[in-house]
Amino acid sequence: MSLGGWFARLSTATKLLLILTVAILPIGIALTWIGETGIRQANTALEGQSREQSRAAARAIESLIARNALALRVAANGAFASGPVSACDRVRRSLSIAPAIAQNFELEDVNGRPACTSGQTDDTGGLPLVAPGDIRLRVSPSMDAIAIRVGVIGGMATAILPSAELRNAIADTEVPLLIMHDDSRELRVGGT
Repeated sequence: MSLGGWFARLSTATKLLLILTVAILPIGIALTWIGETGIRQANTALEGQSREQSRAAARAIESLIARNALALRVAANGAFASGPVSACDRVRRSLSIAPAIAQNFELEDVNGRPACTSGQTDDTGGLPLVAPGDIRLRVSPSMDAIAIRVGVIGGMATAILPSAELRNAIADTEVPLLIMHDDSRELRVGGT
């Protein structure tokens, strides 16, 4: 039996269905391929945008930490240079005029023993000793914050940077959640 004879014996509706299938199938295949390509390109663009937003959030956090570390270092250096009497008051006055700078801090001697505290701070004994000019960060074990320790001539200073300030720093980046971690703890900034 030839293909022509087989086709001739089919009903008109079946013939119409086969002709339309043969005509439309390549179009359907092409549209499927175009759709998948478009979806793949859109996903790639979204992933790139997400990475860029994450980098912007990280830069915002780094900038906030750097500003706080610098302000704390300058204030503590001045306070230690003027002598231990009223050192916390001098640092507090210096930090109070700086915008967006943590006001909770502790001054420590070169051995890490607290000299004075202003505001609520965490137990800073777990932070490593730092030399003048050095900086160490850690996630606070008992507070929803980051502890920043800077080394200065004559001692160290540790500031507590609450997660609310970190959230404010990334507010414009559209990053819903940023997770910061040290060796043993993590701090979730944003999200629910």
